[in-house]
Amino acid sequence: MSKIMSLMLERKTSKDEMFSLLQLMGGNIQTNAADQVVLEDSEGAVWCYYRGENFNLDEKEQLELKKYSAGCNTELALELSSDENSGRLAEKICKKIMEEFGVCIIYSDDGSFHEMDQLHEAVYS
Repeated sequence: MSKIMSLMLERKTSKDEMFSLLQLMGGNIQTNAADQVVLEDSEGAVWCYYRGENFNLDEKEQLELKKYSAGCNTELALELSSDENSGRLAEKICKKIMEEFGVCIIYSDDGSFHEMDQLHEAVYS
């Protein structure tokens, strides 16, 4: 079963900036989905969906997010394949995005929020 998580960035980041970084990491823009890049290696795949300022959170989750960050401006959703090692690839992507764009908060599909020092826990929970 696949896992979905989101990176919430404080920095307002354009789709072009995000996709350029993902392409430098080996990602391929999907021609059938304008807001999607996939990164694959021999051990797994991660699909990256640019959501920009259109956070996929309900009102309660948005209030919870504010406890972690005063102002997030960009969301990038990651869908990890069911391959055992796709978590490793997702961690690599998250770390690179944080290096390039700064502070991130992670939202897991179980409804929990994590700071970047809890990345491993967020990916594998």
